[in-house]
Amino acid sequence: MQTSPAAVATLDSLVLLIEAALAGLTPSKLVLGYSGGLDSELMACALSHYAKKHPGTQCLLVHVHHGLSPNADTWARHCEHRAARYELEFVLEKVRVKQGARLSLEAEARSARYAALMAHLAEGDVLLTAHHQDDQLETVLLALARGLGPKGLAAMGQQQSLDDGAFQVRPFLGLSREYLEDAASALDLSHIEDESNQDTRFDRNFLRAEIIPRLKSRWGAIGATASRSAELCAQTQMLLDDEVSERLTPLISRCPLSHAFRLALGPVAASSRAWQAQLVRGFLEVAGLPPPSKIQLDEALSQLFAAKADAAVSLRFGRTRLRRYQGWLYAETESDNASHSLSGSTKTSATKTSATQTSATQTPFRQTPVTQQMLAEGIATPLGKLQLLPTDAENEGQDAHYWQARVPLGALIGDLTLVYGLPGSTKAWPVGRGKQRELKKLWQEFDVPPWLRISIPMLCCDEALVAAAGVWVEKTALEKSSQQESEDWLTIRLLRI
Repeated sequence: MQTSPAAVATLDSLVLLIEAALAGLTPSKLVLGYSGGLDSELMACALSHYAKKHPGTQCLLVHVHHGLSPNADTWARHCEHRAARYELEFVLEKVRVKQGARLSLEAEARSARYAALMAHLAEGDVLLTAHHQDDQLETVLLALARGLGPKGLAAMGQQQSLDDGAFQVRPFLGLSREYLEDAASALDLSHIEDESNQDTRFDRNFLRAEIIPRLKSRWGAIGATASRSAELCAQTQMLLDDEVSERLTPLISRCPLSHAFRLALGPVAASSRAWQAQLVRGFLEVAGLPPPSKIQLDEALSQLFAAKADAAVSLRFGRTRLRRYQGWLYAETESDNASHSLSGSTKTSATKTSATQTSATQTPFRQTPVTQQMLAEGIATPLGKLQLLPTDAENEGQDAHYWQARVPLGALIGDLTLVYGLPGSTKAWPVGRGKQRELKKLWQEFDVPPWLRISIPMLCCDEALVAAAGVWVEKTALEKSSQQESEDWLTIRLLRI
């Protein structure tokens, strides 16, 4: 590495970029994703200079060995040697990249790489990457090719939040590839050349080799102008996100039984079609579910808002399941093993049936003998852990994570069973109701979605219903009380998943 005044000046300018990119952050640890290519080599060199100016900050170089190239071991040795020259801590991470006919090697390698890098980050730490202006142009072009909107066209930000309170920072994002090449030359840096970068079967390599040079020959500043467009899209998306969040917050709640996210559809239906799309997308993001494609979303909106008010609409795309019931849109990830999962095509699909026609009788009746001891230890149910506790051990009140109710000990003396899938014609008498009602009516009155009814643990004693756990206690169960002050009472609790 050169130590001439010009080289030192170059290093100083790069350190200033790192310091500016970290503005507002106070990391105790910086982790550089260090491939050994030109961009990350220059960043590693600059980070060495930064570490001397900021001795209180831990600086770590992490090289991810993907095992995909015959030169991978040579690259790892290069990076370890250079890290020693830079007097920076070095870690080699070997990963296994998934490969298959339907898998993108680029995407799988990136996923494995970031997982390895994230393992070195804690809250407040910063992941440094050497993305530059040409990388940003590639990202914008790929977003255009995929038909993405402002969020996709916003591409990469200089500072972005990661999981667990860490951040990703890209100090070189405003620099062109040509600038970085000149800087590396001025510093006399050696770097590796990844032969896979010449393989134009990969989209980014194709853009880098075939498209971007032609664009630059016609519009020399296209890297800078595309970056400016990305920044404008990011600003637009930020304003849109703020407005969506303000509108969505009062409309989103959790299902009392499954704790799945749900969206109040009345105000959404009253909005324009464009806002319906934004709100549903925002809702899915809050729920932690992947967004549908534009075609899938358009079809979903048509079915959600065109169906009759009493129709139960069910939609599925990928592993995401959306269901409409009594003015709510419920969102969850489809589970193959869940007792209330519905089979269907992986394509967007919908079913419309009267809510009263969808009942627990669609799934076979099941019952399991249990004991008070088993309940005291806790029994796993589709909706969570069912427990029987001494009343003095219960929590005060209730919260979003559990339901509980008291019953006299006399209501639980006998043969206990947990029952699922009771016929809708079964009569029950919840506490506070004036008379017995059929289950199919009570499920509707208690706003229990049809697909969850078969998952509700019905606790019975001598074949008499004691409680629909998570929903109600039977009036007849409370009538087993002796009305004596010394009488023992127990608490039935359903700790939700």
